[in-house]
Amino acid sequence: VPARPSLPCLQRPSSPAPAAQESPREAAGAFGGDTARAQGGEYNVRVAVRCRPLLPTEASERCRECVGVSYEDGSVVVGKTCFSFDHVFGTEASQERVHEDIARPLLESLAGGLNATLL
Repeated sequence: VPARPSLPCLQRPSSPAPAAQESPREAAGAFGGDTARAQGGEYNVRVAVRCRPLLPTEASERCRECVGVSYEDGSVVVGKTCFSFDHVFGTEASQERVHEDIARPLLESLAGGLNATLL
């Protein structure tokens, strides 16, 4: 189900400015690195969401997907409400893709001595 881009999304507050020196995040990829690293006294938290496909019973009952995904701006539309995230995976995303895009950079950061949590 395509997202409805005409709806205004809830805007996330901007993150603190990155440090002037090269950060481990640059080596770990777009999602990892400074996830649990203090920047300017604050912790930076990133949120990814994965939308699930319909269950077989839902499909057999002619249920329809009620979530729209916009990959361009990282938003998910539910009804008339739009939510913004750092990373969005649609129903077609495999477990391997989620691991490569989200978990692997965090694991590399851990190996480099940083703290990270993945829920």
